[in-house]
Amino acid sequence: MLFKNAFIYIFDNNQITQNDIENVINSNTDRLIKISEIEDCSLSKIVNQPFYSANKCTLFGLERRKKIIPPSAIKKELEKRSSIVEAGGKKISKKEKRILKESVINDLIRVALDRITIIYGYIDFKNNYLLVSTPSRTNADFFVDCIRGIIGSLPVTPVIQGNAAEILTSWLKSKNLGLDDVIPNDFTILDNILELVDNRKNCNKVLFYNQELTSSEVIKHLHNSKLVSKISLSWDDKIQFSLSTDNINLTKIKFINIEEEQEKNSDDATQIDSDFAIMTSEFRALIGRILEEIK
Repeated sequence: MLFKNAFIYIFDNNQITQNDIENVINSNTDRLIKISEIEDCSLSKIVNQPFYSANKCTLFGLERRKKIIPPSAIKKELEKRSSIVEAGGKKISKKEKRILKESVINDLIRVALDRITIIYGYIDFKNNYLLVSTPSRTNADFFVDCIRGIIGSLPVTPVIQGNAAEILTSWLKSKNLGLDDVIPNDFTILDNILELVDNRKNCNKVLFYNQELTSSEVIKHLHNSKLVSKISLSWDDKIQFSLSTDNINLTKIKFINIEEEQEKNSDDATQIDSDFAIMTSEFRALIGRILEEIK
């Protein structure tokens, strides 16, 4: 189970222990949190266990269930019921139509299929951070909020970006100028993905895929005061990833030295033992370096 994406949250204090978290998870495995009439969530098991622990880290999952009700289905059924009422010579008021729509939705909820999404996260109790395996900040915050609701407390906050955009922009500019000594020796800039944003107008973005980073087009945007908002990096020839400066999250993560064949049986207990040990060790070093460089 190797994370392809990772949102980083830092614990506000280190008073919570690994034993505390695991005991709370154990006692809340069947607890259901109702988000709305069509959505709920609960803890998801890891290979038939409430959680998985190794390397002073605890892995757990959240199962999110949402009823799928297409707007077209609501509209079609509402029109059908409205026409039946109006066929009797009665004109439906706005209030009556709203009540009728609510009745339609409630009836459709009972027969609607669930869309199930499982989001995984793990806590590193040695370095006091939580990683959530999703590329979406919305899903990451949803995970944190639901886990708080289920286990009662999770005192974490997202990483503050600090001067990440300026620092990574200086790395990119130094690469363009051939000044490799500005870039830390254990990081390499890749040309997979580069996103630049106007420092004055945050909505003005330009995205490059597999573009030569020393090209005149990239240099032109840097001269026009654009800053790095996302960049592909390699760390210590072990992990490749794209780093976002907005939320300090990692996407498109690839563990270079792990064969694809090794990842195929990711649900197997033995494979999780191997994957989780490698992942937590490498992330522990990588995230420490990222936070060290951007703060």
